Amino acid sequence: MVGIDLDGTLLAPSGKPSARTISAVISARKAGIHICIATGRSYREAVIALKDLDVPGFHVFAGGSMVIERLGTGPDDYRVAAKQAMPGTVARTFCSVVEGLGHSVQVLQDPALHPKGAQFDMLRSANQTMDDREKVWLANNPVRLSTAADLQTRDHADTVRCSCVVDSSHMFRVESAVQDALAGRANWHVIRVPTVGVDVLECFGPGVNKWSGLQLVGKLIGVDDASIAAAGDDVNDVDMIKHAGKSFAMGNAIPAIKELAHEIIESNSNDGIARLLESWCQTQ
Repeated sequence: MVGIDLDGTLLAPSGKPSARTISAVISARKAGIHICIATGRSYREAVIALKDLDVPGFHVFAGGSMVIERLGTGPDDYRVAAKQAMPGTVARTFCSVVEGLGHSVQVLQDPALHPKGAQFDMLRSANQTMDDREKVWLANNPVRLSTAADLQTRDHADTVRCSCVVDSSHMFRVESAVQDALAGRANWHVIRVPTVGVDVLECFGPGVNKWSGLQLVGKLIGVDDASIAAAGDDVNDVDMIKHAGKSFAMGNAIPAIKELAHEIIESNSNDGIARLLESWCQTQ
């Protein structure tokens, strides 16, 4: 089994998998390799990017907080097979800190737990304005949004991730405040998106990351930790790169990933994942 990140890894710079990658994934699956997407995106944020990719089965979404069984290619063709919810106190504290600094919070939940006809994927702060660049991102993906003014007080029993998107010039202040409030009580990271000038801070329950998600998938399909490989490029891939039996850093990866990985492969602009999968199939 191999856990493969999406952005900067499986996906080309265009935001879609190349024809060579699509073909390599098909060949790898025929060779008996379980291709497990391991992405920071929620399922509905990824469904368009994955439309042309033949990858049924179990995958890791939302930074490890959800294990999804993909049943088809549509936005509703999936089920949540496992999830790692945030402690309510952690979610409430995050919402209080970030909103207190004047930024909108996005809360990811399991829509299956909501009443029929009232299902949504994300709650956002009703009392703060969402960054325009995040509005564009969400508008280009079939994410169902709802608003709530009580994010700081609700029980968050069905919350798996809290996040905020802020201008890069403001992130140091936000992250420092989260650090002061939640050190030792949560797992979080900041993903830089310099092309549009924003940073994304994602917060999870303690111990929740892509590696813990891959371990859940391994248990579901009968693969032990040592038989799990991983490939990635950014800060939210650190844990799976560090713990996988064999790990691969993209040529375009951040330095920390390259230092941790067993091997550095070609960049996503040069079909690095396709080349890796092709090499495995040639040895079968």
